[in-house]
Amino acid sequence: MPTELVSYEGERNEMGEPHGRGISIDTDGDRWEGEFRDGYPDGKGVCKYANGDRYEGYEVQGKIHGQGRYTCGPGPNNGNVYEGEWKDGKMHGQGTFTWGPGPNKGAVYEG
Repeated sequence: MPTELVSYEGERNEMGEPHGRGISIDTDGDRWEGEFRDGYPDGKGVCKYANGDRYEGYEVQGKIHGQGRYTCGPGPNNGNVYEGEWKDGKMHGQGTFTWGPGPNKGAVYEG
């Protein structure tokens, strides 16, 4: 796992690893509610990060991957949203980035 789990509630495989639907909280305080496979967040779900950010979409082996929407919480990027394709935890491919409050408020980048 990218970080160790502090708690987990949900389905498990024969080895006792998170597998199927469940809810986890890791050592960083991040909470994933969704699908797991062999101990990793894997499939569709929602991650609420300890810093207030939120991700809704797909993960593969604990990394953001596929289609998803990432919304920045409190801080200098508050309200910024990226919705589109991801690969290995990074924005990759087609997507739309919308700026929240600030000098570029409401500006949209599509690429």
